[in-house]
Amino acid sequence: MTRGLANTAPGDPGSIARLATAAGVVQRRLAALDPPKPPVTDDLPRRLDRVDRELDRQRCSLDRARTTAAAELGTVGEALRTHADELSTTHASLRAVLDRAAARGLVLEDRHLRPEPGIRGTVDVQHEVDLDDELSLLEAQLQSLIRDAARRRTRLEDVLRGSMTRVAEESARLRRG
Repeated sequence: MTRGLANTAPGDPGSIARLATAAGVVQRRLAALDPPKPPVTDDLPRRLDRVDRELDRQRCSLDRARTTAAAELGTVGEALRTHADELSTTHASLRAVLDRAAARGLVLEDRHLRPEPGIRGTVDVQHEVDLDDELSLLEAQLQSLIRDAARRRTRLEDVLRGSMTRVAEESARLRRG
């Protein structure tokens, strides 16, 4: 059954939650750093004034990059935390559907529920109709959970991709000077 969960809603909520916690720790440490302080330059000769302005500009750029990185770590950490919680709930719901399916003689195959292989049948036609209805209901629940998990995974990927883009842009700004 665990294999079925991995195929229908991939991911380990515990590992994702630990990653979210790590992002939060790094974010707090980065945010707690003091911005670089300019040296006291009251006694610098005039010709060093230009160097002083350039150093000040670089300090501001580094502080902006630090602030951006901290904000992105916060965004990513929250997205990972949310995804881990939702994935954990999805796995519990999938387990419940798969347990109900197994009790009805159904197995998960290629992300769909099917009757277990072998000979089956009863003299009770209503039982067969009820079993088909139950299969349809469980299959609909399964497919809904799979679609929801895929949408949430896409949402997480979008957040991660957006954050990566913003950090790359800030990095490029720093390289350009």
